[in-house]
Amino acid sequence: MSKAKEAVIELEELGFRCIWVPEAVLREPFAS
Repeated sequence: MSKAKEAVIELEELGFRCIWVPEAVLREPFAS
């Protein structure tokens, strides 16, 4: 499993429901 997936699973277990991925990682979501 990738480190990113492991981090997401850990955050979900801590109670975070939404994970924001900044535009530097992917693309600007509001301009699409």
